[in-house]
Amino acid sequence: MHGTIGAADGSHDDVRRVPLRIRRGVLAVLAASTAAITLGPTPVGMLDGAHRAGRWFAVRLPGRWGMHPTRGETEALLNIAVPLVLVVAVGAAWPAIRPVRLLAGALVLSVAVEAAQIALPGRYPHVRDVVLNAVGAVVGTVAVFVARRACARASPPSRPA
Repeated sequence: MHGTIGAADGSHDDVRRVPLRIRRGVLAVLAASTAAITLGPTPVGMLDGAHRAGRWFAVRLPGRWGMHPTRGETEALLNIAVPLVLVVAVGAAWPAIRPVRLLAGALVLSVAVEAAQIALPGRYPHVRDVVLNAVGAVVGTVAVFVARRACARASPPSRPA
């Protein structure tokens, strides 16, 4: 099952199987868009759009929790969400990668991005961003590890031929 993701019950449902090349293609798109967002010029209104979307979802949560995220909270959530999604995508694209290497790679990449922002006009690196990226990377790595364990337990044992 290294080339595809099977159903949780171990069946071979084609709807739930995603070829490895598709997973790696999705990862490439995510990585390119993340590089453009983190290293390119800051798109005018990008954070405003994310902030508006966050407020829209927050007021529609069950029970109206009264959450109205500030711009800083929106930025913090993005600093957690982006590495989380990338780590999960890498874990799906390379099923054999060990969680420790996955996490280490994410942490090194986070520090490298913030260091590169020193030389980029209009970009302001911050230790807080590295810490929030690390939180996202840890959560993503745990999610990959838990999903792999669940899939391994759900798949039937292989029989020797």
